[in-house]
Amino acid sequence: MARRILIKSPQGSNPLDDPIEQKILSIDQKIKSLLSLDLQEKEKVLLVNQLLQEYFKYKTQHSSPTQELAAILKPPPVETVMPRPIITHNIQSQQRNRAEEIINNLPPSITWDSLGRITHSGETIPRSNLIDILKGLTAQPSWTRIISKARKDPAFSLIQAESGEKPIGAWEHY
Repeated sequence: MARRILIKSPQGSNPLDDPIEQKILSIDQKIKSLLSLDLQEKEKVLLVNQLLQEYFKYKTQHSSPTQELAAILKPPPVETVMPRPIITHNIQSQQRNRAEEIINNLPPSITWDSLGRITHSGETIPRSNLIDILKGLTAQPSWTRIISKARKDPAFSLIQAESGEKPIGAWEHY
């Protein structure tokens, strides 16, 4: 089954005024006539492809500097800030408030997903886990296994430095 391609001029403009519009209409008419021919689909596709290549070549040669300038001066897309996933529910209630304070002290360049994988300046840190780091940073000095696991995380020193946290083991009761 052949697909129809309709190349339409912008509303409010007369297609006969613009040579590019005239070329578009000409190619559109050629495509319509090709699609109505009794040819195999493969042949139709090749012929339509040739016409489209002709159009793009023409468009490239005859594009106006105003159009190119408009494309360059287009305002950048507005970046929407996604809320940071809440992951402190995985931390014991006694340490949860402290963990939230640490998270709030992190700069916007540090983000994470719902599983705790850390991204710094757009690059994901492999094998990182913010949950483990938060547990280690809020752990009491006697929780050696949790502290050891946190120190082994590739993003540990980054999170500790960026949050302004004291070295592990200097935990104070809040």
